Amino acid sequence: NYAFATGNVDEYAKLCKGTHKSCATTPDVIKKMHANGGWVDKLQVTFTSGWVRKDIKDELIVQLWYYQTDGFEYSGTGSNLDLKQGKRAALVSLSYNGSSWQVEMIYVEKR
Repeated sequence: NYAFATGNVDEYAKLCKGTHKSCATTPDVIKKMHANGGWVDKLQVTFTSGWVRKDIKDELIVQLWYYQTDGFEYSGTGSNLDLKQGKRAALVSLSYNGSSWQVEMIYVEKR
């Protein structure tokens, strides 16, 4: 949420190096939204649990459960989105480049 709320994508881009759209295009989407006058409320995110998925053998997936407060998103192009509070799961695909871990893909599922 930090990148969407502030428009600062530097940390996101450094951490998320994958080619999946959740990494590859998200920084540009955020920059465009803010350039168009869009914004997202700062949301409170509370992580409740996390673990490595053992049922997925061909890649390293970390599953994180968290609660997110409600908020509002304005795209800058006239559309609005009411962000409901609730429990969510984030699946994060990681790879090791020899010196550090990097994110390949992020998938968020609402519960």
